[in-house]
Amino acid sequence: MDWDKTRDWLIQRSHYYELALVVVFGSANPSMDELRRARKLRPEFSNESPAIFRRRVENGRLDLGVLPREEGRILASHATSLGLAVEHVATARRSYSFKDRGGPGYLLVEDESDAERLANAMIAAGVPVIDLEVD
Repeated sequence: MDWDKTRDWLIQRSHYYELALVVVFGSANPSMDELRRARKLRPEFSNESPAIFRRRVENGRLDLGVLPREEGRILASHATSLGLAVEHVATARRSYSFKDRGGPGYLLVEDESDAERLANAMIAAGVPVIDLEVD
């Protein structure tokens, strides 16, 4: 990917963190009490019938998805307060914005690997970078 090198660019590199959360039950077939407590974790869970919710549990594990770090921490804490065991995997991610400082424009690059390559090329060419921590 190439960019107009005659423009005055600025790269905004945002660092953000996510948590992948899974409730781990004591067995492959959780008790009704465990399922009742787990249904309190998300509004969509409590709106489902118990039979449909039970299908979400595979091999004693309930995938809660990937969430922004703070939201994940809150949900994990809530699960723990309900007496549920939670596994989490933290990941760090980066995104890039490319601002034309001489005008109102931005260069939009939606593919993460393309954005990374463009950012590296621009940095090598001396384009300044602003790092932001996003939580």
